[in-house]
Amino acid sequence: MELIKHHQKIIVIVALLLAFNGFAQNSYTPNIASRTEIRKAIWQELKEKTPKKNRFMTGLVFNSNGCFDIYEKAARKYDWKPYELYTVAAFYKIVLEEVVSGRTYTEKEVEDIYSKTKSNYTLYKIDYKYDNKTKQQKYDALIVKALWIGTINELAKKKNPEIKKMASNMLATLETDDSEITIVEERNIPKKTAPKPIPR
Repeated sequence: MELIKHHQKIIVIVALLLAFNGFAQNSYTPNIASRTEIRKAIWQELKEKTPKKNRFMTGLVFNSNGCFDIYEKAARKYDWKPYELYTVAAFYKIVLEEVVSGRTYTEKEVEDIYSKTKSNYTLYKIDYKYDNKTKQQKYDALIVKALWIGTINELAKKKNPEIKKMASNMLATLETDDSEITIVEERNIPKKTAPKPIPR
């Protein structure tokens, strides 16, 4: 009887560890001090790319960590957990793709991007290997960049082709699931071998 109870305890502990490990792999917990440093550093980098006439207004958005509240509100509108890695990646893609297309996506389009991103992150365990600090540096930066491009696009009344080009370039260089999945998929494709010459 004692042996059965002992095994049950082990099973419960293993289940809890697996559940915690899954959480650690797919999410991060923001540290406020780190977040402030990340926001300031990214804003300084993006300030140079911001049209001069929009720097004051854009600066107001990134003058505090309140910009992350905007992101959280957008995520929770769809019942998404804000600091799941795939939520941040999906948000980034949606904002940039809307800027490139020049239109606001429908709820179905938004959910489709989210579902695909979530599926890819879960299947390929993207960025699960990094510690919380590394994840926060990467994903908080994505939030700031998405909000920045969305803000300057709105200030330009969605009519500036240069902003669309910037958004397109940002999407092309996104270092998340797309690049890693391509590598995984390419590894799984059998290589074609040249046919053997027919002996004469």
